[in-house]
Amino acid sequence: MLEGALTREGARIRILAQLIRSFDKVQIWSRVHEPIARGALDIQKEVGAALAQEVSPALAEQQQHRLARRLPIDPSAHDAYLRGRYYWTRRVHFDAGFAAHHGLSDEDFIRAHGYFETAVNLDPTYALGYVGLSNIFGSTATHGFYAPSQGYPKAREAALRALELDPNLPEAHQALAGVHYFYDWDWRRAEEEFLEALRLNPSHAETSRLYARLLIVLGREAEGRAQFELAEKVDPLGFEGSRLLGLVQSGRYDEVIGEYLKAGHGNRSPLIYQLLATAFEVRGQYEEAVEATIDALTRCNEFTRASTIRTVWDSGGYAKVLQWYLQDLMARRQRSYTSPFLFAEIYARLGQQDEMFHWLGVALAEHSPRLCELARAHGFIAIDRWDGSGRCKSVSAIRMAIACHRRTPRPPHWAKGDVPVTRLPDRPMRRAGLTLEVFGSTRPISAARLCYACGHSSVFMYWSTEVGSASCRSRHR
Repeated sequence: MLEGALTREGARIRILAQLIRSFDKVQIWSRVHEPIARGALDIQKEVGAALAQEVSPALAEQQQHRLARRLPIDPSAHDAYLRGRYYWTRRVHFDAGFAAHHGLSDEDFIRAHGYFETAVNLDPTYALGYVGLSNIFGSTATHGFYAPSQGYPKAREAALRALELDPNLPEAHQALAGVHYFYDWDWRRAEEEFLEALRLNPSHAETSRLYARLLIVLGREAEGRAQFELAEKVDPLGFEGSRLLGLVQSGRYDEVIGEYLKAGHGNRSPLIYQLLATAFEVRGQYEEAVEATIDALTRCNEFTRASTIRTVWDSGGYAKVLQWYLQDLMARRQRSYTSPFLFAEIYARLGQQDEMFHWLGVALAEHSPRLCELARAHGFIAIDRWDGSGRCKSVSAIRMAIACHRRTPRPPHWAKGDVPVTRLPDRPMRRAGLTLEVFGSTRPISAARLCYACGHSSVFMYWSTEVGSASCRSRHR
């Protein structure tokens, strides 16, 4: 934080500037400057440039670069963008799984969308407006309001439009990285875009937070948690709870609970309680999980749902709460789109394996965004501890299938059930009933990929014996 004081003596002006580190209020730099210019705007420009140059030559160079590349914008468009960003940030930083599972309101997303639309209508060359639209289209799909095929193609189009208007806009690179991460499952390209965004603006908290999720999925947990911590340090108010999110995604549930108990209650972000509910459930502390869920819902103004969950808990315990969740999802599915990944999660929590695998297949077919974090989804943690039937290993196999997809050098072609699939060059395709074969067990699935060895349409997109190989009916490896 930069603080200053101005002293005038006749025609002379003296400005004292101090740079204060926000999180501990320590002064790390101070200077006195006597400007030569006389006009108010000229003085502001001169002092700003001088202070930036003295604080950090690298920062001054970066700032000059950012200012030099900016196109003239309509102030009204920028105002609309800032208002949209406020509502988007307030809603998108809920835990996506918790928010979708409980059907939290999309009112803030709708408001943000309206403001971003206004921004680009007022100024069609305003790149940040398109970034906002890309963020909205992607996040509403990730939070379960629309099918991925409805949101992410629009998110990609808007991000590319922003980059076309301003190739050096860090927010645009971050938006495109989100598409690669959640929808394409192309994590190499996602990381390239994240790193480019951070090169252009190392203090962009949204990039750090989303890049952290990718790093943890890739198994680089220390780097991921560092990025989560950086996001919260850069913007402590807007990104409160980011560090705890990193702990949850790393599976450090005891640390999450310990930090909450140490800090105590207070006026804290809804995200804190959403994450706490997850940690308590994984640790088997169901009463505390219900209380944390009710706290989170209350802070999201979902009073009716919070009251209902308490009533269900009092009448039948956690098993009845989970059954009520399932009934609620089924009722919502009759009214509007409901992500199949949510059904897979609830059936996993209920221990109903067949239904879980069915809905995982549906989620894989539609490229459900949260599948890319399946290895970190708390609802499936217990599944990997099942043994006896061999089917427990299928969850890990599905995770490896996603990894196989992201390593594929060309885009996959998906099929549903008995539908003919897209042809590869010079390779005839055939109709086929699709099956899943894992560890000697065969079951129907709803998605498959073409075999690049023989062109067969029924690749078993789930590895059954060794990491790095998948087999089709012709047993190609």
